[in-house]
Amino acid sequence: MDLTEGKIAGKLVRFTIPIIIIQFLNQAYTLADNIVVARFVSEEALSVLSTVNSTLLVAYCLMQGFGSAATILIGNLFGSRSYAKLRITVRTLLIGITAVSFLIFLIYTFGASPIFELLKVPMEIRSQCKSLIWIYALSLPPTFVCSVSTAALNGMGDSKTPMFISTGSQLLNIVLDVLAVAVFGYGIVGAALASLFSVLIAMSLTCLYLKQVLKKLGEENCDRKYSCLKQYMALAIPSILQQSILSIGSLLLQRLVNNQGVSYINGYTVACTLNNLFLLPVVSCCMGYETFAAQNLGARKSERVRHGFIGLLGTGSLLCVALALGTCLFASPLIRLYLTDSAGTAFRFARLYLLLLIPNYFLILAKNSVDGLFKAQQKVYLFTLSSLIALGSRILLGYTLAPFMGLTALAWATTAGNLIAALTDWGVLLAG
Repeated sequence: MDLTEGKIAGKLVRFTIPIIIIQFLNQAYTLADNIVVARFVSEEALSVLSTVNSTLLVAYCLMQGFGSAATILIGNLFGSRSYAKLRITVRTLLIGITAVSFLIFLIYTFGASPIFELLKVPMEIRSQCKSLIWIYALSLPPTFVCSVSTAALNGMGDSKTPMFISTGSQLLNIVLDVLAVAVFGYGIVGAALASLFSVLIAMSLTCLYLKQVLKKLGEENCDRKYSCLKQYMALAIPSILQQSILSIGSLLLQRLVNNQGVSYINGYTVACTLNNLFLLPVVSCCMGYETFAAQNLGARKSERVRHGFIGLLGTGSLLCVALALGTCLFASPLIRLYLTDSAGTAFRFARLYLLLLIPNYFLILAKNSVDGLFKAQQKVYLFTLSSLIALGSRILLGYTLAPFMGLTALAWATTAGNLIAALTDWGVLLAG
């Protein structure tokens, strides 16, 4: 889809809705695994699964950094009609991301023990975590390739095809999850294998479709095959650094939770999972705007960029109000999908923590909207700086307040960190 022409609101809505669905379905891999394991195995198995997923957070954040930079660069090239250069760039990125992802797989496979020791994972679940992590780590290479391929398609304005592929893959994952865990009794290993098989299918279909799209963009007549690699690294390195530090910070906070035992691990996991689910529409709208802004800046249409930004803030604010109401109304029923004991520690903590995170819907919109503009302008150092400020505040406040307020201090620290980051971003935007 060419986002440089036509009505701004209509183009943004048509482009962003599939992104929201894709992000939801990506999140649904974890949701499906957690719900099936919690329902058909045990709550202890849920803590094993959540611990493994938390450990892999660094890898997933790295993937987001690579994908975000790819979307911006491809969007700029597509908007400026530099099709030959775009084609070479996509192929180069896919080769590079494959090599990086296999290296990360090896690190997780052979370094699991010291990682679990560092995170203070409870001893009663540590051996199960060690036996499970290599399967999920094996899914990292196809996940990375699928993510960058989807980012490239999004940069070229195609968000619908990845949505259809992701939908089919997720439905397959749910079916395989139920069969492996509930019917054949393979437990959490069955859930891991179901996710691995599903993401392999998604990667294959996405790459095949991307190959067909690239064939239509012209011959390889670019003089320098790696002419955009330097530009990509200038975008990717700050994004990757930011995401890496954010994920490490999240692990430091997870360490506080792990010290409190399995019940709090489950409650924290469920609350954070549902919070991420509620945030998806807000984050996805900002992602859609990133591509819109990148294409229009590449086409030198700055006025469309400004009008799109104003529309994003208006629509996003209404969306945040709806999400806040939805959280208040549906927090308990959603938590009950995972935790059946409403009087238990895990359930009560999950509900309280989820409600405390509601202000972050508005703060994430305020921050990510400006970050999207900075990314499209290729001023990645600006959003990296604000994100690091947010993380530092979150960790400092979390560790300082937790001894007095308990783990709810992490929710207050998250809100304070996002507030500081949003104020920093808007201060820079208005000053510039």
